[in-house]
Amino acid sequence: MILKVFYILTVFVSSCTVAYSAKQSIPDYYEVCDTNYRIVDGDTIKINDNTFRLILIDAPESKYRGRSQYCKDDETNCGALSKQKLKELADDKICCMKVGVDIYNRYLGLCSNTNSYEIKNTFNYQLVKLGYAWEYKSKDVKKQYNNIFKELRINAQELKLGLFDDDLAGFEEPKLWRKQKRGK
Repeated sequence: MILKVFYILTVFVSSCTVAYSAKQSIPDYYEVCDTNYRIVDGDTIKINDNTFRLILIDAPESKYRGRSQYCKDDETNCGALSKQKLKELADDKICCMKVGVDIYNRYLGLCSNTNSYEIKNTFNYQLVKLGYAWEYKSKDVKKQYNNIFKELRINAQELKLGLFDDDLAGFEEPKLWRKQKRGK
């Protein structure tokens, strides 16, 4: 099962994978499980010296260029809430499977409390399903995977789950928020 999930993910991230010399010694399939981890953001986990960016999702920013992303109510720090939700989902041990490397030299991966990477058991899936992250749309990702996560996000919005709650008024798609803060 792990090899099947790895193969599927490898196929759709291979075109966006960038190999840096510091990461070249790590094999394509790489898994790490440890109790020594830190939740960096709603979509980023650091396990020992390995930084994993949760693939297929984009969570609100808890810190980006010195700013935090607030919900549309302009009072609630959505980035902090997304980070907190990931902390709640995490247990004593986190396992992440590397499926690629992004342009910032972070591993792209699936992460969960166990080394079972069935998509529905991953933090990636749960954060979108519960309304704490958007799907990460990419032309490099097979359309079926974008669609699964898009459907999860739309469902969370319709049910007003997580950060889409009426009191918070939802949150702007993180990539659009970052683009605005960069001034582009």
